[in-house]
Amino acid sequence: MSLPSVDELRPTEIALLENEEMLVSTHPSWLNWLELLVIDAFLVVVGLFGLLGDTIGTSLLLWFLAVLLAAYVYIHRLSSHYTITTDRVHKQIGLFHQTTSEARIADIHSLSTEASFIERLCGLGTVQIDSTGAAGLLSLDNLPNHRQVANTIREQQNVAE
Repeated sequence: MSLPSVDELRPTEIALLENEEMLVSTHPSWLNWLELLVIDAFLVVVGLFGLLGDTIGTSLLLWFLAVLLAAYVYIHRLSSHYTITTDRVHKQIGLFHQTTSEARIADIHSLSTEASFIERLCGLGTVQIDSTGAAGLLSLDNLPNHRQVANTIREQQNVAE
């Protein structure tokens, strides 16, 4: 049994419905995995200091762990995807255990955005969508151009009315 390729781990494009068009297709920002990336950088730095102290075995182990962690973050980001169409908002998250959530534009009755100070500095934010028939909020986290995405959804709501 072989491991799946990176292309196989990417989210599959959603099947568009009749007369439906793709408006936004994006991934969450790298900030979603900031804690893991900080740990990764820490492993690399400690590995460098290990070389200075003649502990090459420890350094190689730390670098190996750093590469594994970086690969996990990279593949997990590739497997997380947000799609906005003329009819739906679709979220697919997950590397090995995939979860998808979807809200029809016509069913959205509440839309909000938020951004922390760090997210605002990076041009990111979260769009939260509450719709009838959906199980709870659909949250698009660490989204680049989150205000533009929210406006795109609002425009589609006006078209649907």
